[in-house]
Amino acid sequence: MTIKILTVSLLCITLVGMIAFVPVFAQEYKTVSGVGKDAGTVSYDVQYSSVKNIISSSVDTKDKSVSFTLDGSVDTSSTLILKLPTGLISGPFIAVFEDGQLITNYTTTVESGDTMVSIPISPLTANVSIIGTSVYSQSTSIQSSITVTTDKNTYLLDDSIVISGSVYPVSGTPLSIQVLDPSNNPVYIGQTNVNSDGTYSVTVTAGGQMWNTSGTYTVQIQREQGNTAQTTFSYNLESHIVPSKIPAWVRNDFIWYGQGTISEDDLLGAIKFLVDNGIIQLRSK
Repeated sequence: MTIKILTVSLLCITLVGMIAFVPVFAQEYKTVSGVGKDAGTVSYDVQYSSVKNIISSSVDTKDKSVSFTLDGSVDTSSTLILKLPTGLISGPFIAVFEDGQLITNYTTTVESGDTMVSIPISPLTANVSIIGTSVYSQSTSIQSSITVTTDKNTYLLDDSIVISGSVYPVSGTPLSIQVLDPSNNPVYIGQTNVNSDGTYSVTVTAGGQMWNTSGTYTVQIQREQGNTAQTTFSYNLESHIVPSKIPAWVRNDFIWYGQGTISEDDLLGAIKFLVDNGIIQLRSK
């Protein structure tokens, strides 16, 4: 009996010792990169732990929120742990939403200056949004910008004016373009789309009934956020066509002589005019 009791006691001690020395592994984190790149020039790598994967993120500076899209098939509920940098979003958090539904059973702790958020999620959870007291701090945010230029400084009648520039951040809304004459009257109103790299270009012809004044013209570009940019160029009503040295009546005399409607004396009179005015120069032998 004593031997059995001793054996059982040793077994219990051994099991307790094994349990006592079971190693505690650190939380394994994945990383979602580029969080915040849609809102400014600086982006963050956010570490997270979840049986699901974060496949995309977005930052809304107006709502002061950071959202994550989840993907992955699981059978049971689990916990999403997010390690949020202070520069990305700051607490205390106003609210946390799971698939658009407000939840309150989340917890937050601060670790090394970052905020750790633990959010219970279901197998169907596809989106988590966190609203903070500030998001994407002013030191790292970027103001919307827009530039505009023309390919030349001076244009003549019927020239092509290439208007180009860039915008940031890029949006799918077309830019509004106006060209104003020296009296600020619009001579051109139009729109152009922005390329995926943030650049744009449109060609305008300098000519027509509205382009009837020489002087300094202004190009104005405006985007949906209210940002504007402008540049100026000089416009001259002169044409590229070099005026003929031969008057129209002289040219007509040659045509009419060929048609037999005027005499040789009339044609000689026209030729004499050209000689007398130095348009035709005769060489003496």
